[in-house]
Amino acid sequence: MDNRIPIEIFEKILLNVAEYTHPTTERFPTFTAASKRGILSARAVWGNYRRVKPLRQLFVSVLEQMPFTVSGPEDERGRISGLEALAKSEYAQDMTTLSFCPMVYNKHLSTGTWPPNTEHVLESTIRRLSLLEHVRYYTLPPNYVQGRLLDDDDTHHSYVWEAQAYDPDRTPPHVVEYPEVQAGNHHFGILQHSFRNSKLKSFTTPYNGNLASFCTLHWQTTIETPFSASLRRISINLVISHHQVNVFDSWVFMCPNLEYLEIALCRPHNWEVESQKMLLFWIPEEWRHPDEKPPLKLTEVRLIGDTDTLFDSRQLLSGLHRFPALKKLALAHVQMRQLPWPMFFDDLRNTAKWKVYLDTLWLLNPTTCEATWPVGPYVRFMDEKAAVGAAKEVKIVHTPWPWGKSGSEEDVMPGQGRGSVYERFEVFEEMDGGSR
Repeated sequence: MDNRIPIEIFEKILLNVAEYTHPTTERFPTFTAASKRGILSARAVWGNYRRVKPLRQLFVSVLEQMPFTVSGPEDERGRISGLEALAKSEYAQDMTTLSFCPMVYNKHLSTGTWPPNTEHVLESTIRRLSLLEHVRYYTLPPNYVQGRLLDDDDTHHSYVWEAQAYDPDRTPPHVVEYPEVQAGNHHFGILQHSFRNSKLKSFTTPYNGNLASFCTLHWQTTIETPFSASLRRISINLVISHHQVNVFDSWVFMCPNLEYLEIALCRPHNWEVESQKMLLFWIPEEWRHPDEKPPLKLTEVRLIGDTDTLFDSRQLLSGLHRFPALKKLALAHVQMRQLPWPMFFDDLRNTAKWKVYLDTLWLLNPTTCEATWPVGPYVRFMDEKAAVGAAKEVKIVHTPWPWGKSGSEEDVMPGQGRGSVYERFEVFEEMDGGSR
């Protein structure tokens, strides 16, 4: 039976097949499950058109969105499930994005040790993907990021999965309280080394609503050279379990081509918020790498917090003024402690001292903590007039707390937002009519 149809009709059919989902709690769009099935079905039914450009491009996009995993430790070849076959296929030259998950697959996914030959296999495979520019790094696979949250005496906690013996088709998996050290951090250095001959433009981890300790890199994880040398965009989640750590760590100053930096910050589940333990962005006395240089091309910085991250405005500015080209600053769910928002705005207006010249300042749900001890509660900062002149354009938006009633203006206690889903900056982008 000849199942061929006119190419013009076939291309119109494909226009209706590609449907994306892009929630406000994620950094990038992906195909809907139905769309993915439709694309694969089209390849199966109309095999004669597999190489037609529209269908080929859609299939490549499916491959780019699929996180590849490592084979089990009993397989000493260190295979990367499916990736080696892809690298030898005709589609290798079309791949510009690679999604990778460091977990080990052996009938189920686990945090097992990589076979000894994995790095060699990974490096030789990546070398064949000559057009690769973007890496999406999943510390956990997407279908595991649908686990249910457990409540303990009405207190929100953060959870990660005890990644042992889970069937990848089982969604959601059982969720348990677990330390913040996760599967993806241990192998990140090996992955970077495998990309040392690639000219990557972006490195991204899923945002997943900044659920505390989910899908994050640990603050001790560093982005190293030469992996960082060509990167223009970095969008990552970091879990910070120690307050004496630079958010703008040495690796930021080892990215000479960096133009865009987004960091979502959270605390581990057992963290107790204390007033003296605020985030640090620059410690001049700390030993720093001799090759550090200011990222002269960095024009946009976005920082996202939660109700367990405390900011000191002077500390933040001490880090920002190391970025001489900075023009846009976006802060979401940020709690100012000790030095309040009005002082932050005064400092931004004092360009002669701080040398931060902003064109755009976005603030989403800014809050402040006025009590000296104990910490909390936080209250919304509503004095928009105080921000006039802090940048050429200032926008402040308040949205309902993700854990409370719609429109609730109740005070926020430290830790109250743990396990809640935090939005990014889409509300501002929609106001500007721009894309994410």
